[in-house]
Formats: sequence, C-alpha cells, structure tokens
Amino acid sequence: PGIITLLSAFSVVLLGYAVYNVAKSKKLSVADAVALAGVLVAVIAILAVLPKSGQTVAAEPTQTPPTPLPTATVPNAPEVIIAPTKIPTTQPTPRGTATGPLRDGDKRVSAQDGMTQWYVPAGNFIMGSARSDNVVEEDEKPQREVYLDAFWIDETEVTNAQYVLFLNALGGHIGRCDGQDCIQTLDENGDSHILHQGTEYNVEFGFADHPVINVSWYGADAYCAWAGRKLPTEAQWEKAARGVDGRIYTWGNTRPTCDLVNSSTKGIFQVYCVGGTAPVGSHASGASPYGVLDMAGNVWEWIADWYDRSYYQTSPNRNPPGPALGSNKALRGGAWGDFDRSIRAANRDFNAPTNRYNYIGFRCAQE
Repeated sequence: PGIITLLSAFSVVLLGYAVYNVAKSKKLSVADAVALAGVLVAVIAILAVLPKSGQTVAAEPTQTPPTPLPTATVPNAPEVIIAPTKIPTTQPTPRGTATGPLRDGDKRVSAQDGMTQWYVPAGNFIMGSARSDNVVEEDEKPQREVYLDAFWIDETEVTNAQYVLFLNALGGHIGRCDGQDCIQTLDENGDSHILHQGTEYNVEFGFADHPVINVSWYGADAYCAWAGRKLPTEAQWEKAARGVDGRIYTWGNTRPTCDLVNSSTKGIFQVYCVGGTAPVGSHASGASPYGVLDMAGNVWEWIADWYDRSYYQTSPNRNPPGPALGSNKALRGGAWGDFDRSIRAANRDFNAPTNRYNYIGFRCAQE
C-alpha cells in the first residue's frame, strides 16, 4: 500500500502540472492553479488508502499467550511439571554386579573376609598342553576340552591380613587345622609375616596386603571352609587362569615381563622382578580373561586335588574332581622366583600337604 500511495501522489503531481499549464493558457492565476492541483492531490490520496469495493479491512491480529503445560500435583509435595512422554529404553545391568542372571564379568564381595570373587560361567575350555609341544611337561598332556559347571574364584591370593582374621577366630595355629599345623608364624620361621603376640595374631608392618605364605595345605583348606568357600580343583583353577582359548599365560601368549607378573628371568644370572612377594593385585595388566589377578607368579597356590602325574590320561571331561587318593597336593601358578615355564597356565606342580614355604599361598573358590 505504501508504494501505491507514492505512485498515486506522483501521478497527481503530474496532473497538477498539467492543470497548471491549462490554467496559465486560459489566463487563470497561478495561485488558483496550484490550489486546484492541491485539491486533486488530496482527493486522489484519500481514494488510494480507502478499501476497494467488496474488500474488508482485517483487524490487526493479537498474540495469545501459550497455554501452560498441565502439572501434576501431590498433596503436601512441591509441584512437578509433567515432562513429555519418552520412548522407554531397556538399560542393561552394569557388569561387575551379582544381581540378576549371572554372566562372565560379574563379581561380588565375601562378607566373611572381604575378598572380591569373580564369576566363571559354565562351559567348555581347553585344558592341558598338546602332545606336540616339546617345551611343556608330560603331566600336562594330553590337551583336551573339559566342561565345568559355573563357579566363583577369588580375585587374588588370600592376604596376611585376611588370614589373621581366621587365626584370631580359630584361637590358635598349632594342630588346629584338621589336626595339622595351619601356618608358621614369625616366631617359627623368619620368612613369615604373621606375628603371634600373646593370644592375638597380627601382621608384620608393611605386609598386610601381601599373600600369606608358610601356610600348609591344611591351613589353606581350613581357611576356605571358615570363609564359606573351598580350594579350587585343578580344572577350576586352570579355566579361571586361561579362559577358553587355550592361551599360554593368563594375559595371552606374549613372553612374561615384570609389568605382567612377579617372577624371575634366567640368564647368566637369575634376575628377579621383586625378589619376594608383592602386594596382591600389583600386576593388573597380567589379569586372566575373567579379571582374576596374580594367577601367574607371586606365590604358588594350593589346590584341592591330590596330585597324580598321569591323571589327565584317564580323568573325565566333565567336572573332573581330581584323584581320590595321593600323597602330595597339587600346586599351580608359579612364584616370585620361577621362570617362564613354571608360570604357564597349564603348568602343574605338587608338594606334601604339611609343608610350609615362603613361596606357597592359596586362593579359594565357591560353586
């Protein structure tokens, strides 16, 4: 409309100019001609802004404030705005919990001794070593597929601090574990870190989180029973250590380093990573596929089974329980003074169940 008005006004000016020339030719005064042109301009301008025939002038629209969102109120509770409805999504249960259906990667903590336990699901795994492998020992052969029911395994070896809880609850260590001595204290063996002070047991300063050592098989078995668990079978221990892919070491097939394991290397001179026990869990990069720590090196671990050199040749392929009788108990994992061969996941060793050494400890399992 503004442009139309301007054009109309421009047209009126031209018309006025024409009138002015006519008036001048007919001897009209200049003032009268200008006045006549002004009247014409005013009339045409008014006509330009008036609505045309049949046209309705619309009122200027007004903005209406938006209707507020409905609110849900609860008596004696602050007002809550109802949010837009969202499409529900299913959130998986975080790994590392023992709620709902159990699966690989779940863990829990024992109320008795505070030990973290990892869940190992049921299924097959590769146990032992191949006959064609000349590096391994004969008692590891033949390699075969073994099925195990699901079980739980301690994350680390039992520590001095945890074992002291057991000794104080037991009230003694001489002849108190199935009629056998449970452990040697510092009074009996200078390598031990367990102090027997009057009627109480304590841990030597700085060694609370180290694996307990100088413990007999009977002392290990009694502890696990006190904690509501048991020593693992050889099959359970090996599956927890190497998983289902037949790997050589707990972390895989690469050669050991001191970042992965507390052991030693053999050269012109024996070189130790530590030269003794290390705090449990110090080598997290050497964890097994199930998250279990220290299953290679640090200390050898007592096993529930009696040791039989030829057991693999006749053992069942489903939940092998170990030999019924024997004179030595099986050991697994290698220790801080052992070389590459001894810390392999399939390696086996043994010792008399009453023996107690500064390189033997244990962990527990639970079915």
